[in-house]
Amino acid sequence: MKIIGPRTIPTLSGILLSFIAGMIVVHIGVFPYPQVRNALKTLEAIVDHYASRSKPYAGKWIGSADIPASQASDRRWTVVDPSFDRLPVYVFGGMNHFRDLCPDLGCLAVEYGSDGAVTRTWPYRPAEIFAADMTAGEFPREYIGFDPVRNVHPMGIEALGDGSLITTFQSEGEGIFPFGMGVSRVSEDGAPVWTRFDYTHHWPRLDSEGRPMVAGMAIGEGDIRLSIGEEPDEHRTTIRCGNGQHHVDLVNTLGPNGEIVESIDLLELFRSSNWAMLLRETTNGCDPLHLNFIDEIGPDAGPGIAPGDLIVSFRNISRFAVLDRDTRTIKRVVAGGFVQQHSVHHLAGTRFLVFDNHGGDEFGPPSRILEIDIAAGTERRVFPIDTTPEPWRFVFTNKAGHIDISPDRRRVIASFTHEGLAFEVDIATGRLITVYDHLHDLTGIGGRPDPDADKATRFSLYGINYARPDRR
Repeated sequence: MKIIGPRTIPTLSGILLSFIAGMIVVHIGVFPYPQVRNALKTLEAIVDHYASRSKPYAGKWIGSADIPASQASDRRWTVVDPSFDRLPVYVFGGMNHFRDLCPDLGCLAVEYGSDGAVTRTWPYRPAEIFAADMTAGEFPREYIGFDPVRNVHPMGIEALGDGSLITTFQSEGEGIFPFGMGVSRVSEDGAPVWTRFDYTHHWPRLDSEGRPMVAGMAIGEGDIRLSIGEEPDEHRTTIRCGNGQHHVDLVNTLGPNGEIVESIDLLELFRSSNWAMLLRETTNGCDPLHLNFIDEIGPDAGPGIAPGDLIVSFRNISRFAVLDRDTRTIKRVVAGGFVQQHSVHHLAGTRFLVFDNHGGDEFGPPSRILEIDIAAGTERRVFPIDTTPEPWRFVFTNKAGHIDISPDRRRVIASFTHEGLAFEVDIATGRLITVYDHLHDLTGIGGRPDPDADKATRFSLYGINYARPDRR
């Protein structure tokens, strides 16, 4: 056995002290913490970069379905209740989605008519989209060797009247910071009209003037400090961010050429509001709010809210808020039985629809569509309910989830993202109308996720929207 001699002890002591000092630097965030943090993140990015390049890439797949690949396109739609007329919709796509319709890299979106037949497709051309960036590198990212084919996936889509699509993107793969990857206006042939390779994320939404509203982001440095009371340091609280770079959520409204015509800093709005201390309930000190959806109050607004007010959904504090867009003040913050919700929409009056990922009630804990009346203080489960057919009664998506309300405000189509399924439901009764299964044929495509080469592949589904004739 080798004995450690006295000459070795100082060396080992120095190593131990250096390690302890490094831990202290990272923990309390003092100099040279930024350098240490950046070095560690660079190392992680390099490892992730080369690890991902060693694997073939097929897209945002979930797994195989027990359906022959050749039948994928015929098995996507199931009409559950034929007493309802079918409404035209468009389904969000991405890399290798709908290769039967867009054979190169798949379709960005596919429109289905009222007879269930395909009426329009938009090919996905990611290299061209990101080559059209108008921001001149203004938004740096922490990643090695960016590839728009592998490192980006389409997230949200809104169709415009000329047939073009407002499309938002998020990162694909580990080690990319931040996760927001921009927004583009894409023409019917898949070519970009313009692209902002900025930090836009989640889903876009059109306001009453037809302008895209998108979830933007800036990067803040250090921790987030809050205080309430008459004195600046009275009742002071610090929200710790371990990596020293916290997300600052923005509502950005875009003009016809992709320019930002309005920007609202939601973190600052919250910090200066009566609800500032709700930030202490965040599940992530580096992403305190996690804005994931924006909607606009419609013309039939109920008491306490007004047409044109904004609804903003915050996953990491499990709440949504109503903002006065003109005065940039928070009117109301709403909590309930929902947890880490997405896609909050104004339905009518004081009623809202919410995609509730993790909440529960007497029926059970899976993800659900919830109707909330903020005046009455009531909640009602819309879907799934006890009369939902057994195969679809318990569905769950840990993250994401999207809904769209029909033009007549009577139906909702809900995409349970990581189930790869969508359900069209009558809002008043909860009756299931149609089911969509996001199935695709990846035969011959490199990067098959499993050995079931003869089976259809199910992809994550980020949304389905109703096609609106007034935007055509």
